[in-house]
Amino acid sequence: MEKIELINIKNFIAKCNELLLGKYFSLEPKIEDILKSITESEQIYALIEDCLKEYDHNSMVNRTFVIDANTNKGRVDLPKDEVSVIALVFCILTDISEGRIKINQFLNTYFTDKSTNSEFTNFGLKIIAPFRNLIAHAFNVSANASIKQVEEERVQLENEENEIETEEEIEEVVEEDENLELNELFIKIQTVCDQMVSALKFEKKRKSEFDDAEYIINSIIEACNIKNLEVLNGLVIGLNYISKKVKTIKYGLEEINTLIYEFYNQGLEDDDYDDDDLEDEEDED
Repeated sequence: MEKIELINIKNFIAKCNELLLGKYFSLEPKIEDILKSITESEQIYALIEDCLKEYDHNSMVNRTFVIDANTNKGRVDLPKDEVSVIALVFCILTDISEGRIKINQFLNTYFTDKSTNSEFTNFGLKIIAPFRNLIAHAFNVSANASIKQVEEERVQLENEENEIETEEEIEEVVEEDENLELNELFIKIQTVCDQMVSALKFEKKRKSEFDDAEYIINSIIEACNIKNLEVLNGLVIGLNYISKKVKTIKYGLEEINTLIYEFYNQGLEDDDYDDDDLEDEEDED
């Protein structure tokens, strides 16, 4: 169960407890709060919806709220099965909210007894408490939740979500910075490669190694165009291998090696690249 839904269920329980601990004059607003908390919880709403299937409200009301023929006093006989209790109480609260039940008459008729409890207290104990307990049990949640507890959990959840959002924003900024640095690397290497290709074309005494070097350099340019760092790394390693026979590209290759070295030293990690492969080799005649 998601944290927010668990908090919503606790909020329903807390609203029931607020009514149980409240005063008569606050009864109708507290009922509205309970109904509102039900709509805010997808799982409580779905549970009640299931309980209302095949539920006959008029028949259940007639069996639950009874006028004793001998005493002419009303009493409440809640149904034995839990599903009917949940459906009945929800409908009673809805009837009160929508004015189909006159609350003063309803309390005086069915919730006056010989105890010292007021009609309001009896209504809470006989109607609200069972409703609260059944739903709390259905979701394995304590029936002792308070508004203060719910608000504290909401604040904690909001703080956690804000921390997650902040971390995600930081990751996005880091990723954008890394992408920017990588794009700059490709542009700089491509510029150096263009210069090396131009230098090779002016060589009068072309050797086969020159053709190989030019081919690799053009491939490096293509790797920069498609922004493939792994391919670029492999090609640069190959170019370093043949560079001892092509002096024309010496300084350009040194610049590329330096660019790549500095790029990886900025914090990016790549196991496919080995700085040792980029060390200059002594030119051999």
